[in-house]
Amino acid sequence: MNDIEFVFEIEDEAGSFEVPMHFSASDWFDDDSGDIPAVHYTDTGFDQRQKTIIHDLIGQVGTEHDGGLLSEMQKAADWWQSHNA
Repeated sequence: MNDIEFVFEIEDEAGSFEVPMHFSASDWFDDDSGDIPAVHYTDTGFDQRQKTIIHDLIGQVGTEHDGGLLSEMQKAADWWQSHNA
């Protein structure tokens, strides 16, 4: 399986920015452990403040403090499955 790609918009006190992200489709659909797959991004083009925010959200994925990241992963996985089934 391929990676599932999506763009996650992050808003903070300085404004908003978009982060292209991806995670493993096989980890999402085929892993029965219940673990959330690792989400990745390319840090090119982000300043240190933005990188810190991104890493904090990735570290909180699946909690109430993830800024909606898990929800966006679910939407991306649903879209991917509907177009690749």
